[in-house]
Amino acid sequence: MEFQFLVPVKIVFGQGKIKETGNLCKSLGTRAVIVTGKNSAKKSSALDRLLESLETENISAVVYDQVVGEPDVIAVDRGVTFLKEEGCDMVIGLGGGSALDVAKTMAMIAVHGGSAQNYFGAKASQSLMLKDGLPFIAVPTTSGTASEVTRNAVIKNLENGLKQSIYADNMFAKLAILDPDLTLTAPPKVTAEAGMDAFTHGLESYLSIKANPLTEALSYKAVGLIFNSLERAVKNSLDIEARKNMTLGSLIAGVSFGNAGLGLCHGISPALGSLYPVTHGVSNAVLLPYVLEYNKDIAFNKISDLYLFLDERDDHLSTYHKADIVIDKIRELNNRIGIPERLREIGVERKDFARLVELTFEGRSVYNNPKKVSAQDVYKLLEAAY
Repeated sequence: MEFQFLVPVKIVFGQGKIKETGNLCKSLGTRAVIVTGKNSAKKSSALDRLLESLETENISAVVYDQVVGEPDVIAVDRGVTFLKEEGCDMVIGLGGGSALDVAKTMAMIAVHGGSAQNYFGAKASQSLMLKDGLPFIAVPTTSGTASEVTRNAVIKNLENGLKQSIYADNMFAKLAILDPDLTLTAPPKVTAEAGMDAFTHGLESYLSIKANPLTEALSYKAVGLIFNSLERAVKNSLDIEARKNMTLGSLIAGVSFGNAGLGLCHGISPALGSLYPVTHGVSNAVLLPYVLEYNKDIAFNKISDLYLFLDERDDHLSTYHKADIVIDKIRELNNRIGIPERLREIGVERKDFARLVELTFEGRSVYNNPKKVSAQDVYKLLEAAY
């Protein structure tokens, strides 16, 4: 057995930890740019709490609030110009995955120069981003992408219109502050979609052909936390125990998939996000039961491991039958938290299937799937999910 495992991020977890941000990052710089969206962090007072903490430690800060739902190269490049004009020496991402992805990319390009457009693809990023970027501090306000512990960012490529990764081993955050209190104001829809993204991270990394004993232990723990907490968090946003479990589950799943990779679900989902205005979380959630059905004949043993998370169990059932029940329970969870069941319900059209198949194989995730995937397989799966 051989494997590598990397997570060079200082992780600080706990309620109220945003108040310690200034103290935690005072050794990293003296002037911060806070990268966030236009509304949510302000409405929730998360931005005010962050600014207050920085001020306590005499760290000056400016706010770059130009991050939208699906950020593109322009958002990154403008942010880099802004931070340079303001003389910032560290970058703090506050928000969901989009804010964190823009922030970590800004931190790298501020040092390496040029436009984000030049860095798409793992080979390009790794060969061009040879130096560390500005210190990047991640403060997530949703439980989904786990961008706070991953080495990539998803940004819209202006040349082809696709959402693609910028990836390098030195894109990790220096510090990740995970405060479950910051997730209490996330709306039910955001909680559901982000939560299913995190659940898919955990489950696909568990099934990945690159999984190892460390990632399997992490991903299994993450899946259990999320499976038993997501519905509670969606239906009662102030359920702090559920929010803690979701924050922790998302984090652990991120550490796992950052080392083990993902699978077919994350192969197709970015393709959907490139062609349609659908969130990454909802596309993963819709696809997941169909992908599990596809993988079941190869991965039924591992899928059946999730049977232990169910409240009602019959241990006399066969492993294959348990896997079937697990998949059904995931469908039921989707239904209870408002996730559509079919691709046509989120606007997908059959005329785009060929292009979706093509895009699926442009990413890396499909090649980590436990069952080998052909173009015909993807087409059939899209048809089944339609």
